[in-house]
Amino acid sequence: MLLDFFRICGYYSVFVYLNERLKPAYLQKEQSKVEKSAEVPQKMLGFLHALITAAHGIFYAAGWIDFPQLHSARLISTAFLVFDFVLSVMNYETDGEEALTAHPIGTGIHHFITLIFIYGSLFASSLAGCLAFFWSEVPVCFLNATWYYFYIGQSNSRVCAILSICTVTTYFIFRVCMFPIMFLFIMLPNVNWFNPLSYPILLLLGLVYILNLLWFFKLLNKTAKLLPNIYGLEMLSKFPLYSLLPKRVAKRT
Repeated sequence: MLLDFFRICGYYSVFVYLNERLKPAYLQKEQSKVEKSAEVPQKMLGFLHALITAAHGIFYAAGWIDFPQLHSARLISTAFLVFDFVLSVMNYETDGEEALTAHPIGTGIHHFITLIFIYGSLFASSLAGCLAFFWSEVPVCFLNATWYYFYIGQSNSRVCAILSICTVTTYFIFRVCMFPIMFLFIMLPNVNWFNPLSYPILLLLGLVYILNLLWFFKLLNKTAKLLPNIYGLEMLSKFPLYSLLPKRVAKRT
């Protein structure tokens, strides 16, 4: 346990270092662009964390790694969740305008529930909760990649539309469908009902799932607006110029 604590502290220090190194060196004068630039380190670190955890979840399911490697990735997630909470406290604004990050209270509750979930504090085994969390990070990879194309002003590109479709598809598979299946058939039967904390934690997990549903429909709405970009309308619009050319008139004799 003590070794795990020091490893978590080490991973946390790495996230702090990377957060400072990833901050843009130049900020434009427009306030909206300054706020967007402030999100860059958090989005990039979120993408890195999602990539690490999703890869470990998939590799474990494929039999390429065993539980010790999965546990190491769980320690990285623990450090990241603590780091993300601290960042939300530091960056949250209460001046009546839209905050750069989620409310620290909401972020803290979400991350606390997540840690209980992935460590299996209420279940007979932590493996199912850990895998469910790791697999649910797959759509986060595509989501942050989509954000990058919005950030650089290429939201109308075909790549951005494809990434958005991948986000919605994987979100539906891993967060809307797979999560309740694993919870109902694997984790719920092993809940420690004698623990008085089980009941409020289960209630909060239900609220988190409802939020996942709301986010899914929000992402679905945004993706629907990007769908026309996937067909390459600019290229197809030139096709009639070649197919509808008037036939060459025969020379009169």
